[in-house]
Amino acid sequence: MVNAQEVDQPAALERLQEPLPPPEWLDDADETAQLMVYLVTASARLHDVNDTGSPPLKNPAELSRKEFQDALFDAVANPIVFSPRGGRPRSQPTTIVKYIGVEEQHTLRDDFHHHAAVKLSHKSRFMPFKLALRQRHGLATHWSTSHQQYWSAARYLTATTEHKPVVDVDRVVWTPEGSPEMNIFEESQEPWQANTWRKRREAALSAPVDPEQPSGKKRRFNKMDFTALVIDQGLWTRDSVMSYVESKGSAEMQTWVNARQRKLKEFIQDAEEWRAAPAAAQAEKETDWQLVERLSLGTCQCGAQGCLWWSLAEQFFHRNAGVDRERLAASLRKVIQFGPGKIAKVPLIVGATNTGKSTVLDPVRAVFGPGAILNKPKIGASCPLSRLAQGKIRFMYFDDYRPVDYAALPKVPAPTIPATLFLAMFCGQPFDVVVSQSFHDGHPEVEWHRGAAMTAKEEGLWEPKADVTREEIRHMQSRVEQFVASFQIPEADFETAPLCKESWCRWILTDSISFANRQGPERPLSSARPPLAPLARPELPIAELAHASGSADGAIWL
Repeated sequence: MVNAQEVDQPAALERLQEPLPPPEWLDDADETAQLMVYLVTASARLHDVNDTGSPPLKNPAELSRKEFQDALFDAVANPIVFSPRGGRPRSQPTTIVKYIGVEEQHTLRDDFHHHAAVKLSHKSRFMPFKLALRQRHGLATHWSTSHQQYWSAARYLTATTEHKPVVDVDRVVWTPEGSPEMNIFEESQEPWQANTWRKRREAALSAPVDPEQPSGKKRRFNKMDFTALVIDQGLWTRDSVMSYVESKGSAEMQTWVNARQRKLKEFIQDAEEWRAAPAAAQAEKETDWQLVERLSLGTCQCGAQGCLWWSLAEQFFHRNAGVDRERLAASLRKVIQFGPGKIAKVPLIVGATNTGKSTVLDPVRAVFGPGAILNKPKIGASCPLSRLAQGKIRFMYFDDYRPVDYAALPKVPAPTIPATLFLAMFCGQPFDVVVSQSFHDGHPEVEWHRGAAMTAKEEGLWEPKADVTREEIRHMQSRVEQFVASFQIPEADFETAPLCKESWCRWILTDSISFANRQGPERPLSSARPPLAPLARPELPIAELAHASGSADGAIWL
């Protein structure tokens, strides 16, 4: 055994005197970069022996985590801005919206130093904050500009690696008051991006082989790789996938796709759902009416100079005096906000062929998107409303729909949408939806409390058919608010109307407000009906009940 005294002490002393290699956090910072995310480091290794300014430089190892946090917050709130060209100050002050602070010692030869991952409210250059830390708090800092997103800086501080096997578990985590508590694990995860995933897989195939490393199981092409390929290359059909893979895919990719050729349509649909999931999740937080209000602020595809759909809609309302445009807008607004019922009736535009009925309502398809619109089913369909059970429908748009025909046909095995189902569906009452029993056990119960609208040809619309009685027809008529279009457009004047969702939403918003102003303050649009005042219940006559029953404790025996 070698005695500790026998170690080559001069050699060990020489190694200790060698200059420390630059730490990985000490990168080349771009002073011109305007970012919202910075990794800030305060370390004695940043001290300049020629820096004799005031206040004198402090050793960051002597600061607590809280003291460093307070200094950094003060620097961001009160930056030192020096610009020889002058200029106006920022109208809104920059603030910190996310903060993670740690204290680390990477090696035994290192002093303790502080790191902070900060996210700012605005894109800013870091030099004014760096100057404030030096001139007011005596701290020399490095501001890394290599982290473009906050997850990257957070991950550097909170995740262990081969080069940093230990992290500070006593870190300081801060978010503004009223904000949800920061989840460190979630905050330090890289968001999935199709292009990044695909490039990493391709880079892994070209990575050099290390002969000293044991050969492990090779990473195989999988469904996530396929999803990234479809999204990144826009391969939304089976043929486009097979064509790309045949001409540009690796042998492994070709084998994988060929073995699953019959399932490609399903996999492509999965990729579409994966791509749309963030937008769909955000839409779930927004009510249908909030969506209409937001879209009304935008400019449609026609551009800022004018809107073709708006022009066609103006012509429609001008030619059809029987359609009150403001009342129609108010009817649509009410049914979107509160769902159909006895008070919020479903708007129905009726008229002869080529009167422009669909032109007025068609943009609703673009407002909510094709996957969120329930179109009229085919007469005789075995599961006409099955999509309602999926929970993704936001609006029912039955174009050229005849309620009596659907309630009467077919006689066998059953009408497509019976009168009783029509009444329950458009009155906010529960009803059973017929679905395929291959994937379900029984028929789910549904209540419809979202928007709906219809168009129909006027002639013979409400005439009795088969077993549908006049009483049932009157009830169905009570669930809709009918608007009659009478002017038939000459074929020479036909125009293809764009689905301008922004213009459609602005019409709904502005004209519904005009209609509300016509009605006066006693009938506002903000509620489906006037609020009902609560009524006190009568008191129970306990004494009389006790006397009648002959029981001392007031119990009544039946």
